[in-house]
Amino acid sequence: NESFIESFLPMEMEMLLKMYSAFLILNGVFLGCFTKLACKTWGNTDTTEPGLSTLPTFVSIWGFIIISVGTLVGCLSMTSTIDNDIMTTNKALALGTAPFLGKLIVNKLIN
Repeated sequence: NESFIESFLPMEMEMLLKMYSAFLILNGVFLGCFTKLACKTWGNTDTTEPGLSTLPTFVSIWGFIIISVGTLVGCLSMTSTIDNDIMTTNKALALGTAPFLGKLIVNKLIN
C-alpha cells in the first residue's frame, strides 16, 4: 500500500533533473515572453500604473535568467551523448548562458 509520493521515490536523478529543467524553462518562457500576463498572474500588478514602467523589462530579463538556469540544469542532467560527444560542464555552461546573453544582445540592439 504505497502512498502517491512513495511511488516516485525510486525515480532516477536524471529524470528528476529533466523534469525540474522543463519546469524552469516553462516558467522562464512565461515570465520572459508574456511579461504583462506574468505580472498580473504572479504579482497581481498592473504594469500600466505610474512608476511601474520598468517592471516588464525586469520581469522579462528575470524570465530569461530562469530559462538559462533551466537549460543549464537540463544539460547537466544529460548523461547520454549528444552528437556522439559527451556533454561536458563547459558545454553545459555555454549552452546555459546562451538564452540570457541572447536576451541582453537583443535588448541592446532594439533599444
